[in-house]
Amino acid sequence: MIKVEICIACDELEAMEADVDAAFEGGAATVELCSRMDVGGLTPEIDFIRAARAAFPRDGVMVMIRPRAGGFTYSLDEILTMQRQIHWAAAAGADGVVMGILDADGRLAQAPLAELVALARSLGLQASIHRAFDDAGDPFEALETAIELRCDRILTAGTPYQADIPAVAGIAQLHDLILHAEDRIEIVIGGGVNAENVGLILRDAPPAGKLAVHAFSGVRVGAVVDVERVRALRTAAKRAVLR
Repeated sequence: MIKVEICIACDELEAMEADVDAAFEGGAATVELCSRMDVGGLTPEIDFIRAARAAFPRDGVMVMIRPRAGGFTYSLDEILTMQRQIHWAAAAGADGVVMGILDADGRLAQAPLAELVALARSLGLQASIHRAFDDAGDPFEALETAIELRCDRILTAGTPYQADIPAVAGIAQLHDLILHAEDRIEIVIGGGVNAENVGLILRDAPPAGKLAVHAFSGVRVGAVVDVERVRALRTAAKRAVLR
């Protein structure tokens, strides 16, 4: 069964709680908590994580670990901030963290990421790579690095992150990544995904036991997560993989 993840904006507490409720009721397997979606998502405050934990009474609360907007090459001080944020997420009841660091050559930065992944695992958290993956120069090298680091999941549109190109334009690369992953890591497809295009994205995809789709605007009516749109995405994704 393909999983559905809903990205939740964490900028106003009551609105966030309502969105998490809607995602849960609609059958989402996971939610990803992000503040400042206008800059691609930053780490939310701990009160939002606690409230989301209370509103989502099953495993699946993922927290963005990103200390600032902009690129994914970080200073030592920023990496230390990320470590503190991982501790906050664990203390507030999260099930996983979503992060990414690139080195100066545009590769996943193995040494700092290894430390962050080890920290997350020591705190009982899953570790995912966010769309910094899509700004790595060689996606297949980045995939192998993420697997070597024992990451659980990768979020990707199959297109360059900074170019803001949706997943429907990255279908060929997404399918190649799924095939190359060989179920060693979960591929989470995100980037403009909705009930109307998920069938096209998943049609003819290689069989995969570890596959999910991730949606933000595609399950909203205005600024609000809509239960029926979450359900529609689940149904469309299930139909696509059962063909």
